[in-house]
Amino acid sequence: IGLMAKRARGLMADYIIKNKITKVEDLKNFNSEGYAFKPELSDDKNLTFVLDM
Repeated sequence: IGLMAKRARGLMADYIIKNKITKVEDLKNFNSEGYAFKPELSDDKNLTFVLDM
């Protein structure tokens, strides 16, 4: 699980840099290598991204 979390953080960092993300709201569009935003698991303070296997 640790390796998967590290990979997800790297993918997210890459997405933020390449897309010049400046607003948290824009992170909801992140979708890479099976990781995607899940609004039903998120709330006002926490965005949840999961790996669809």
